Amino acid sequence: MKRSSPAVVVLQEVTIRYGTVTAVSSVSLSVSAGEVVALIGPDGAGKTSLLRATAGLQPVSAGKVEVFGLEAWKHRRELHHQLGYLPQHFALYDDLSVAENLAFIGHLMGLQHWQERRSLLLQRLGLANFQDRRAQALSGGMKRKLALAASLMHDPRLLILDEPTTGVDPISRRDFWRLLGEFVAEGLTLMVATPYLDEAQRASRVVLFHRGEVLAQGSPRELTQALKGRLLAVEGEPRAELAAVLADLPGVADVQPFGLGFHVTLAEKAPPPEPQVFQNRGIRLHRFEEIPPTLEDVFLFELSRAAGEPKP
Repeated sequence: MKRSSPAVVVLQEVTIRYGTVTAVSSVSLSVSAGEVVALIGPDGAGKTSLLRATAGLQPVSAGKVEVFGLEAWKHRRELHHQLGYLPQHFALYDDLSVAENLAFIGHLMGLQHWQERRSLLLQRLGLANFQDRRAQALSGGMKRKLALAASLMHDPRLLILDEPTTGVDPISRRDFWRLLGEFVAEGLTLMVATPYLDEAQRASRVVLFHRGEVLAQGSPRELTQALKGRLLAVEGEPRAELAAVLADLPGVADVQPFGLGFHVTLAEKAPPPEPQVFQNRGIRLHRFEEIPPTLEDVFLFELSRAAGEPKP
């Protein structure tokens, strides 16, 4: 029987408050060695707070955070040599060159062979030809690579990334994730918050946050399979009348505008509506078919259900 990988991160009923505001509420989560766990959710969902607590950068109000078997806040100094943290905003020195920034990190971490590690990372991340360029003169994508190199200087076993590619062009995003994939293949474990669902699709597990709570989690396949057979693409005109009919149909759990029409999620075991229903209301259907759900469909459906929003 295949044995599961040991847990690198264990969160037990974690709650984080800022005064009277609860950012994270009773979240339990574990991350196994070699996993890529993506946290997705709207702004203010609690993703950054959870990542900071996991990195030992802030205490929790209740519950427990353990990383490599150690309580994160209590043993934060020891853990900072075993994990890397890449914040959402560039946090290195603009007036230092690429090489100087990495040298500073090497000295700061007390690394014995930092020159060799720096040379390796400069080559692997495509920064060798830019090592004498000041950070302020780098493009957005190159700055993210420099930040990644800095977070990997001490060869951590766990890397925590908070929206690492926000504002970066699609080609640079793809290149960034290719590099991450190489390090994961070598044993690195990732926890990453991302606003991009195509990036979450690359994860081994996706965790959907909303208002500090976990709404759903699983592999991308598991999450989309939960909606399999329940998603319709419907297009027709007049569009306003189509929206009104869809909102009133029994068995419809959620309706989301999508392109020229709507993605319609059916309640469990509910049969699809008959096209005649629309024709009776004078609607000319251009498309009416079952489609495979995407992570975006799961994301919107779960958020709508959690918020208790009325159907459009």
